[in-house]
Amino acid sequence: MRNVVNQLLAEMDPARNAGEGVFVLGATNHPWDVDPALRRPGRFDRMLLVLPPDRPARAAILRHHGGRNVVNQLLAELDGAQHDNEGVFVLAATNHPWDVDTALRRPGRLDRTVLVLPPDQPAREAILRKALEERPIKEVDVSKLARKTDGRSGADLVHIVESASELALQESIKSAVMHPITQRQLEQAASETAPSTRAWFGVAHNYALYANDGGQYDDLLAYIRTHKLL
Repeated sequence: MRNVVNQLLAEMDPARNAGEGVFVLGATNHPWDVDPALRRPGRFDRMLLVLPPDRPARAAILRHHGGRNVVNQLLAELDGAQHDNEGVFVLAATNHPWDVDTALRRPGRLDRTVLVLPPDQPAREAILRKALEERPIKEVDVSKLARKTDGRSGADLVHIVESASELALQESIKSAVMHPITQRQLEQAASETAPSTRAWFGVAHNYALYANDGGQYDDLLAYIRTHKLL
């Protein structure tokens, strides 16, 4: 133990003389056993009590360990596929590409990234038509609605249709007569449904600016600038 203390002192004293910006941290479950020489000013002269994790911290720890198990399982499956992978393509989707383990991004694994942006007008129109397909409607201009819902995700568009259905149902209950979904109800639902993608773009913008290794987020930055999302 004395040798360990002497080694620490030999490392810390030159670091202290090196000047600004040098911090040395230590951790122990037995602070009462720390040698007094290590606790002198300029060495380990401050102490922080680290308590057991609270409920949110425990949940974060469990998520981290659970994520590690998922990564290991994926690696085992992907590497196994390489033995006979003729015609085998593995696709994955995530809202947080910056959190994907680097081991999964190596060549031969999930080594290519495609940016999937919010649907454009033709795609929005197709999604709206599909969502309205088996619902009673009257004088609905889907193309006009698609033009007014720029920036909405597919889930946002489906939510708009469902909200408009609820409005029509409420009117039907009040009048005791069935009312189909109208353009007015759809536009009202659209005005009450903010694009859920905005919050994601706010987070993604920071990663795209400061962690754009190899230009992997160039397309995302271009889209944000073109659409003036921030």
